[in-house]
Amino acid sequence: MAASADASKPSLLPLALEDLDLTSTAVPASTTTTEAPQYQYLQINKGCVHAHSISTHRGKSVLECMRVCDTMSSCVAFEYGVDYGGGAAGHLVVKECRLKTSTARSDCDGAKHDTDLYIKKAWTPTGLKMPLFCFAVMMAKGGERDLIEAQLHHGIGIFTCDHHTVLSSERVKLEGGGRVFYAESIGDMSCEYGGPYYLALNSDIFLRAWKRVFSDGTYLKADLTVKVDPDAVFIPSRLQRHLRFADPDAKVYYNNCDHGLHGPIEVVARGGMITMARGIQACERALRHEFSWAGEDVFLRHCLGYLDVDRVDDFRLLSETHCFDEDPVRDGCNSGKVSFHPFKEVDSYFKCFEEAIDTNT
Repeated sequence: MAASADASKPSLLPLALEDLDLTSTAVPASTTTTEAPQYQYLQINKGCVHAHSISTHRGKSVLECMRVCDTMSSCVAFEYGVDYGGGAAGHLVVKECRLKTSTARSDCDGAKHDTDLYIKKAWTPTGLKMPLFCFAVMMAKGGERDLIEAQLHHGIGIFTCDHHTVLSSERVKLEGGGRVFYAESIGDMSCEYGGPYYLALNSDIFLRAWKRVFSDGTYLKADLTVKVDPDAVFIPSRLQRHLRFADPDAKVYYNNCDHGLHGPIEVVARGGMITMARGIQACERALRHEFSWAGEDVFLRHCLGYLDVDRVDDFRLLSETHCFDEDPVRDGCNSGKVSFHPFKEVDSYFKCFEEAIDTNT
């Protein structure tokens, strides 16, 4: 990023994409406002932050670094490599950015460390922000809880959504990164396995989860409601960009798989949610006979169909082994999709997350 004539005057980026000075960051001329970051960023020439680093990303334009920082609520700023000739140990090279959890500059000399500093500020007025309500249903102990607490620690996944909740078999205190969040109880979550594919027969559990969502009413504040499995790597900002022109009041849900809606991520517009809230009891009566052989995603798919909520095919929402013969565990999470499944260990989850946010799509 080119230095301004008066380096003491920070600039607020971007009010619109054309306000960005991209002359030194090699952003293609075809870049449009649809690729803009979702936050404004305050540029501090020759600024930096000691320590408090999350991760470093190479070969990025300033715009791309903003979009990476957008994906993490724990990211409040990033340093960007500029050739000031400082050459200090640990400096960034040109087109590298280092995400930060703090904005405390404390006499850090960016000229010495070859960095400018970008501080995350307000949302951009570009129409990209679709309010999301996101929730996960987790087991109170074990791997699912470990995954949710790791996401809480780093401020990613559902914890980046405007509104979010976690449901479990009991009220659980979740802790991570100095944050505390309570999972709310929906009662017993034990279930048997069975059916033609020997899957978890968990429709009754998720019926109670959806009823809790409807009774709480938070979904009415959002354009989209998103149910995400704990072991699904989910990039909310990518979903917001992808569906930025969707009508939130349409009676629709988004089908994510060639075999029909699959459960790792389930996206319903507010209009579809209102219809489902009114008809959930009717769905329970009409479809309970399926609980002995089908899982929760079959129940949701059939319930939405029963209530005449329209299906919209959108195969950019999910990458998993059961859809289109994809295998993100084997092949990586670089397809640019909104979510990736399954990643049941914390280390593999974050490996996928890093691959996903480094994808320039």
